[in-house]
Amino acid sequence: MVKRKSEASDTTSVLKSASTKKHKTFDNAGDSSIGAEVDFPRGGGTGLTAVETAQAKHEGRKEADRDAKLKKKPSVKKQKKTKESSSDKKEKKDIIRVEHLNYRRALPGLKVLCQIVHITAIDLIVSLPEQLLAHIPITNISTHFTQRLDSAMNDDSDDGKSVSDDGNEDLPELDELFQVGQWLRATVLHVHKDSNTGRVKKEGEEIIKASRKLELSIDPRSVNDGLTQKDLEKDFTIVGAVRSVEDHGYLVDLGVPDVDGFVSTTEMDASGFDKELAGQVGSILPLTVTSKSNKVVNLSPNPSTFAKSYMNEANTLESVIPGVVLNAMVTAVLPAGLNVKFFGFFDGTISKEHIPYEKKSLSERFPVGKKVKARVIFDHPTSNPKRFSLSLLPHIVNLQNSLTEKSEDGLTIAEAFGKGRIIEGVQVITVESEKGLYVTIPDSELLGFVHISQIADDHTPSLSSSSGATKVGSLHTARVVGLSYVDKIVQLSIKPSVLEKSFMKVSDAEVGAIVDGIVKKIADDRMFISISGNVDAIVWPTHYSDVKLKHPEKKYKSDMKVKARILTAEADKNRVTATLKKSLVKSDLPIITSYDASNKNVITYATVSGIKEKGAIVDFYNNVRAFLPVGEISESYTKHAKDALEVGQIVKVIIVKVEAEAKRMMASIRKTVPKEEREALIKERKAEQKDKSPAVVDEEDEEDVNAETMQIDGEIASKDDSESEDGSVQGLEIDEESSEEEEDEDEDEVTIDTTNKKPKMSTKEAKALDIGGFNWDGDDNDDEKKSNGSDEEDEDSDAESTNNDDGKRKKKRKGTKHFEGDLTALMNEKPPESSNDFERLLLGSPNSSYVWIQYMSFQLKLSEIDKAREIAKRALKTIGFRESQEKFNIWIALLNLENTFGDDDSFEEVFKDATSYNDPLTMHLKVADILEASEKFDKASDVYVKSSKKFGAEVIFWVNYAEYNFRIGNQTAARSLLTRSLQSLEKRDHISCISKFAQMEFRLGDAERGKTIFEGIVESHPKQLDQWFIYVDMLSRKEDLGGLRNVFERLLSHKLSTKKAKSVFKKWLTIEKELGDESGIDDVKQRAVAWNEQRHDD
Repeated sequence: MVKRKSEASDTTSVLKSASTKKHKTFDNAGDSSIGAEVDFPRGGGTGLTAVETAQAKHEGRKEADRDAKLKKKPSVKKQKKTKESSSDKKEKKDIIRVEHLNYRRALPGLKVLCQIVHITAIDLIVSLPEQLLAHIPITNISTHFTQRLDSAMNDDSDDGKSVSDDGNEDLPELDELFQVGQWLRATVLHVHKDSNTGRVKKEGEEIIKASRKLELSIDPRSVNDGLTQKDLEKDFTIVGAVRSVEDHGYLVDLGVPDVDGFVSTTEMDASGFDKELAGQVGSILPLTVTSKSNKVVNLSPNPSTFAKSYMNEANTLESVIPGVVLNAMVTAVLPAGLNVKFFGFFDGTISKEHIPYEKKSLSERFPVGKKVKARVIFDHPTSNPKRFSLSLLPHIVNLQNSLTEKSEDGLTIAEAFGKGRIIEGVQVITVESEKGLYVTIPDSELLGFVHISQIADDHTPSLSSSSGATKVGSLHTARVVGLSYVDKIVQLSIKPSVLEKSFMKVSDAEVGAIVDGIVKKIADDRMFISISGNVDAIVWPTHYSDVKLKHPEKKYKSDMKVKARILTAEADKNRVTATLKKSLVKSDLPIITSYDASNKNVITYATVSGIKEKGAIVDFYNNVRAFLPVGEISESYTKHAKDALEVGQIVKVIIVKVEAEAKRMMASIRKTVPKEEREALIKERKAEQKDKSPAVVDEEDEEDVNAETMQIDGEIASKDDSESEDGSVQGLEIDEESSEEEEDEDEDEVTIDTTNKKPKMSTKEAKALDIGGFNWDGDDNDDEKKSNGSDEEDEDSDAESTNNDDGKRKKKRKGTKHFEGDLTALMNEKPPESSNDFERLLLGSPNSSYVWIQYMSFQLKLSEIDKAREIAKRALKTIGFRESQEKFNIWIALLNLENTFGDDDSFEEVFKDATSYNDPLTMHLKVADILEASEKFDKASDVYVKSSKKFGAEVIFWVNYAEYNFRIGNQTAARSLLTRSLQSLEKRDHISCISKFAQMEFRLGDAERGKTIFEGIVESHPKQLDQWFIYVDMLSRKEDLGGLRNVFERLLSHKLSTKKAKSVFKKWLTIEKELGDESGIDDVKQRAVAWNEQRHDD
C-alpha cells in the first residue's frame, strides 16, 4: 500500500532521528502537541474531559469506601474470609488485560496492520504483529481485480487469446503492483487447519509454508466495512481500489455505501506512483481525504501524506481502523504492557513487545496520565466494547520500510541476521513464563525472542525469571531461526540440537563436506538421511555403495549411523544430495565444484552417470559434469564405453580440457598416471637374453645358486615405504623374514639399508620387491609410504639366525623362484589387459602372490572392490601351505584393501583371520603399521595397547610401540615405555631393549638423552663390543668427532682380544677418514702400533 504525509514539523524531525537513534520515543512531541487539545469540545460545561470526569468519580468512590471502613471495622476472622472489597473489584475491572495476537485469537473479521515480506505469482506473504505470518491470495486484492482475473481466464479458455488480444491491457503481476516492505491494512478471512504440511520446495519458501494458516483480504469492501459517509472527514486515511479510469482522473471504490472516491490525474502525478500500474482497474491505493461534496470524496494517493496523517477525533468506533495514528493517554502500567485511552472513551493496550526497550521500568517511563503517539495495529472484534492494540515502535509509527533500510554496516535486517547465524552472549531481559524469553543482542538495537519450544530439546512446561538457566540476566549462545519484520524482532533458538546443526539453509551446506548421517527412510528410488542440517539429504541408488546393491534395505537400517559426503546443495530446490560411496567419502583428492579453467590437469574421482555411443558422462560435485571419450577410458583398445564402464562406477580421471563459458569439460582415465609411471608398472621393460641385472644371493646349495634380481630398469627393487603426499597407503608392503647373526664384525660388514627414507644402519638383507600398481586408496601415483619397519637397528648381539631350511626345502623354493623369473619376463612381453589374461598367468604360477596382487589391483582400478576381495580369498585357498610368505603377502594386501575400502567390521574380521593363520605378533605389528600409514592413529594406538598384554615379553613389540609414539609426536609416552618394557621382559633382554631405545633417541628424539643411555650401557657392560660399536655408529651419524674419539679411547682402555682390538682400530680409522683429518688418521695409526707393541711386551 502507499503512505501519507505529515502536517507537523516536529514529526519530520522525529522521522529523521528515528533512523539514527535507538528506539527513540515520541513522548515529548506528543505532550507538546496534545497538552492543549480538548477531545470532543462540543460537550457540556464542566471543562473536563470524559476521562478526567471518570477519574474524579473513581477517586470519590474510593474515599467513600475508606470512610465506610473506618465507621465499621470488621472482625479479623471475618476479614480473612472477605475476598475483595468493592473498590478493589472496581479497580481491577478498570484494568484491561494486555492481549497478544495468536492464531487462536485471529478470528475472521479481525482487522490488522501488516507488512509485505515476500511476493509470489499468486499471493502476497505478509508479516503480522506478534510474530505471525499470513498470506493474501491474488483473488483477495479487490473485487474489481478479481473480475479482471475471471475475464482473462474466460477469454483464454474460449478462444485461446490473451486479454491483450482483445485490445485490453494485460493483467499486471503482483510484484508490479506491490513491493516488499509495503504496509497494508487487511482483514482476516479464514484460519486454515493443518496447512503447515508438505515439503518446502525452494530455499526461502519456509515463510510461504508458514503463512498458509492465515488468509487475509485487502479488498476495501472488507477492510472499510462499517465506515459511513460522515466518517470521511478531511485528512481521514482510507484504502481504495481503482474502479475505472476517467478523462480527468480515476473513480475509486472505497467500500463505503453511497460514496464514490475520485483521484484527479494531477494528484496521481504528484503521488510518485507509476500511473500505468497504480491507475489500473483493481489496484489498491493508500488514500487521504482532501475534500468532500455530497456523495463524492476527493482523495490524494500521496503515500507520504498517508503515513504522517493524525486522527484527531472519531465520529464512530468503526472509524478507528488499524493503521491510523492517534494520541493516547496511559491509564495503567502492567507487567505485560500499558493500558491507554484515546478520544476519551476508547480503550486500548500496548504490549511490552511494542514499546521501545530501555533499562528503566515502564512505570518510570510511562506514568499514568502521560500522553503518547501510537499507531493502531489490530482490533479485538469480539471484545465488548471493542478494544484495540497499539504500537509505540518508531518504524511502525512512521510506517518505515524496515526490510530494505540498512544499518551502519550497510546491511539489511535479513542480511545481518540471516537464518543460521550463531550469536554469542545474548542476555535475557524478560521472561514470559509460558511464552519464552526476550533477549538483547550484542552490538545491535534489535531485540531477540526465544520461544519456549526453542529453549531445550526436552519439553519445557514453564520458565522462571528468578532461577534456572534462563533467569533474567543469564547469557546464552543462540542461533537465528527467523525474523519478525513488523515487530522488528530476531527469532532465536538456544536448543542444543539447533546449535549443533551443520547448517540451517541449503545454501550454507558445504559441497564436498564429510558429514555424519542417520538413515531415516529408504524408498524405492532414494534414501533419506539426516545430516544435522535443516533438511534431510537424498542419496540416489547409484551412491548407496561402491558396488551395486540389489537389496539396500538389508545393508541400511532405519536409524543406522553412516558417513556421507555432500554432493550438491541446490537452494532453488531446497535439496541436498549426498553419497555413501566409501571411495568418495574417504578420498583426499581435489573436489571439482565448477567449470573453472583451473580444473585442467586436476586428478580426482568421478561417478559414471551415463553411457553414450562415443563415451561416457561422469559427474563430480555441485552438478558439474565432464565427457569421457571412449578412447580415453583405457590404454588398450575399447570399442564401446559400455564394455569397460557401468553407471554408478567410480573412476579416477584427469581433466584434459575445460571450456568455462560453455560449461563443458573433457576427462581421461588413461592419462591419470604419467607416461613414465605407466611404463613402470608391470611392463617395465622387456628382458632380453644375456641382459645383466644386479642381484643378491638368496639361497645356495651344492647344485645351484638362486639369485634375486635387485634392480629393474635402473630402479632399486625395495619396499615402498615413504609417506605419500596425502598420507594414505599407496603401495603394498611385502615383508620377508630376514636373519641377523651375532659375530664380531668389522666395519665393512655394517651396511646402509636403502629400503628406508632415512639412512639407518642395518645388518638385514633388503626386503622383497613391493608389488607396484595396487591402488589402495584410489591413487595411481607411485609415491612411497612412510616406513613402518620396527627393526631398522639390528646390531643386537642376542639376535638369532632364522635361516634353517634344509636342502630339500631350498631346492623347492629355488625352483619356484626360477619359475617366477620366467613369469616376470612373460608379463613384460605381453602385459595382462583382462581378467582372462590374469587367469592364464595364474594357471602357470598359482603360488605367486605377485600375480595375485596384480590381479587384485586390476579389479580395483575398475572399482570392482568385491571382486578384488574374492581374488584375495581365492589366493589364500590356492597358494600352497608351504608358501607361508606368499600367503602372508596376500593377507597384508587384503588388510590394506579392507582398511581403504571396507568398514570397521570387515577389517576386524580379516585381521582376526590373518592372526589365526600367521604369527600373531607379526600380524599385530603389521596391522598397527597399516593403520598408522592411513592416519588412523586412535585405532593404531588401540592395537598397541591391547597387544601389550599379550606380547609384553617380546623386545620387538616394545621397540615398535615406542617408535610409533615417536613418529606421531608423543615422545613422553614413547619414553615411558622403556620402564614398562623392563618390567615385562626377561633380564637377558634388558640390554638389547635399552640399546634400541637409545638408538630411537638418536634417530627420533633427543640425541643427548641417547648419549646418556648409551653411557650407562657401556659403563655397566664394558665387554659388549657390539654395544660400543652401536654407540659409535650413532655418534658418527651426528658427526660428533670429539665424542667419537673419547669413546674409542675409553674402549681401548679395556682389555681386548687381538681380533677385537683390530676391529676397533679399523673402525676408528674409517671414521677419521670420513670425518677427521690427516692428523687424526696418523694418531689412530700410532695408537694401533703402540697397542700392538704393548701387547708383545706383556
